Amino acid sequence: MSIYGGIKVKRTIEFLGWSSVVVTIFALCSTLVTTYHFITLRYFMSYKVFQECIVVTMFIWSFKLYGTGKGKRKWIYSMICVLFAAATVYFMQNDVW
Repeated sequence: MSIYGGIKVKRTIEFLGWSSVVVTIFALCSTLVTTYHFITLRYFMSYKVFQECIVVTMFIWSFKLYGTGKGKRKWIYSMICVLFAAATVYFMQNDVW
């Protein structure tokens, strides 16, 4: 059984999850293009925006996987996403790219 209250909530979480993936891919491409000096985009000169996108995406996917998973898998996959997000926050705080 799902933790979501209804089908609209489930679809909203899925939409947010995939939208965050698209935004993260855009941030990755923009960061790489700026890092290699093909074009200059002010906010993508460091990895900060990309790291922030990763954190948001991992938290959304953690919630999504917890809500749709069954048994131990929902806990394991959800915790893996939370660990990735926490590790990224740790690296952001310590200025590790």
